[in-house]
Amino acid sequence: MAKGRQGKETFGERLRRLRKARGFTQVELAQAIGVSQPTVAYYETEDGLPGATHVLKLAEVLGAPPEEILGLEKGRRKTEPESPENIRLWRKLKQVEKLSPTERRQVLQLIEALVERNQLRREKAS
Repeated sequence: MAKGRQGKETFGERLRRLRKARGFTQVELAQAIGVSQPTVAYYETEDGLPGATHVLKLAEVLGAPPEEILGLEKGRRKTEPESPENIRLWRKLKQVEKLSPTERRQVLQLIEALVERNQLRREKAS
């Protein structure tokens, strides 16, 4: 990936890297932050900068602090799995956080039941 002036990663390059690392397409990211796909493409290729509201939405959706989105510091928090096969699960769990407490409890009970069933199967197999 080409670096911007003086070898520093440009905003567009950083946004593309973070988006791909989190498993988003341009369309998915655009929908998540409330803009069009051409707007995301503009940010990534023309070095257009989003407004403050969209920077905050990008930070929330991409799981990175606004400072990292803007290139002011290296990311400090790691909130998402590295492996692509777990990204879909992580994104679904983020959606579960938005459910009511009763619905979250039901999802947790379902997960616990599935894990317990899997453990019992492994014990029987060995």
